[in-house]
Amino acid sequence: GQTVFKEGKEYDDYFINQITELLIGYGKIDYLWFDGCGSQDHEYDRDRIIAAIRGMQPEIRIFAMWDPDSRWVGNEDGYAPLCNFNEVNYTAEKSDGTRKFLPSECDFKMRSTWFDCEDNEDTIKELEELVGIYEMSVGRGANFLINIGPNRRGLLPEKDTARLLEFGEEIRRRYGEAIEGFGAPRQVGEDEFAIELPGFTTESSENDPVKPQLVNRVVLSEDLTNGQGVTGFELWANLPAYKGKQVCLYKGDTIGHKAICLFPTMRTARITLRVTGHEGGYALSGMKAYFVR
Repeated sequence: GQTVFKEGKEYDDYFINQITELLIGYGKIDYLWFDGCGSQDHEYDRDRIIAAIRGMQPEIRIFAMWDPDSRWVGNEDGYAPLCNFNEVNYTAEKSDGTRKFLPSECDFKMRSTWFDCEDNEDTIKELEELVGIYEMSVGRGANFLINIGPNRRGLLPEKDTARLLEFGEEIRRRYGEAIEGFGAPRQVGEDEFAIELPGFTTESSENDPVKPQLVNRVVLSEDLTNGQGVTGFELWANLPAYKGKQVCLYKGDTIGHKAICLFPTMRTARITLRVTGHEGGYALSGMKAYFVR
């Protein structure tokens, strides 16, 4: 038969009927993703559609369009920029231009295509590449969002599933347990926080019972209850023998939900976070040291 394109209110009625079918009858729906594709220049009745969606699912979160709760990171490769502030100027139509808390989504494909999974098994991402994407998405305060197309039986392909399981195990291996002994961060000065091994002092001694540990990354996080604040920070480590001296491990911009800070391996018994810039107040919720081989 011939395709008939609906116009005006009739098109919006059709759209809302489709959304209604998806949002009722399946319990609570957490997230609704609107892509940016057009509809032959149709001007949607945005207020009506958003009111219908939030009326059916009051706690739902919406991606990117019209009344968003999250935003696109700007590419479909899965990588967030080093500076990734969640509070941005909201400039969508009918906005007053004020800042809004909109976490970024890092979407990307497991294979070279979004949906086809029959003829391109050779393009499945390697484990190390997936880990790198994780450390440059989640590790920069964003959300890791991977696409895997179902096969003809409606199931996840076996090789993709195996790679996902392998990936999950590797993330647990790297970040499942922090280095034993480093305690919770404590404030040691204005905008300075430290984690250290028990009994650490800056006095050198051949019989010092405190044994510095190998470290090559630190994971930071902010308490985002009242918004994001940190806009600049540095990590410093006390040297293993000249314990009263420090070396800079890392300089960063934003922390947000999580900042995975990678640096060359060294031995240390104390790591200090110096917050060098912030907008308004901030609260640190986590600081942990790791050693990954």
